Amino acid sequence: MKSRIKSRLFNKTFEISFSFKFLNNPEEYINIWKFDLKNKSDISLWFASEAEEYKNNIIRHCYFHPIISFYTDDVVRMRINIFSKMGVIDPQSIKFNVISIFNSPKHDFTEYEKSIIKNNKKFEKMRICELENMVHLWKNEKSLTNKANIEEFKKYFGSLFNIYDISYDFAKFYIFKVKMEARKIGK
Repeated sequence: MKSRIKSRLFNKTFEISFSFKFLNNPEEYINIWKFDLKNKSDISLWFASEAEEYKNNIIRHCYFHPIISFYTDDVVRMRINIFSKMGVIDPQSIKFNVISIFNSPKHDFTEYEKSIIKNNKKFEKMRICELENMVHLWKNEKSLTNKANIEEFKKYFGSLFNIYDISYDFAKFYIFKVKMEARKIGK
C-alpha cells in the first residue's frame, strides 16, 4: 500500500494496525505499523551494518530502527504479506483498526548512549539501536590504537557527510557509532 502523509500533527506517533486470520485457522492475529511525524529538522535515522563470515561465506546484514520518522507529504509504503510460514492469509478476514495517535518521546533517540555520565533518556527498543544493549560504555575514538577502520570510513563517507563524533566499544567484536549529517540534500 502506498500512502502520502497529510497530517501536520508533529511530535506524534501513529499506530496503524489490522487484524487477520489464516485460511483453515480460526485464531485472529494483529499486525501493527508505527511511525513518528516530526519536523524535518528533527528527523534522524540509525543504521547498523555487520558482516558475518562462516566457512568463507560472507553475509552482510543491515538494520535500521523499526519506528521511523516522517514529515508531511512524505510517501510511505506498507506491505501486507499474504504468505508466511503460518500459512496463507484469508483476504476476507483483513480488518483495519482505528488509527491510534499518541505523543512521541520528547528526546531524540540519538541522544541516548551509555556513558560514565548518567543518561536520563529512556531506552526504547523500537527506537534505539539494539547494539546499545551490547555496549558497556562508549569510548572516544582517540583512545583507539588501530584506526584503520575509522580512516577507511572517513575516506568513503567524509566527502558526503559532516562527521561529528565516532565512538566505539569492544564486545566480542568492535562496535562503532558514527554521528554524522548529510552535507547536501539527496537520495
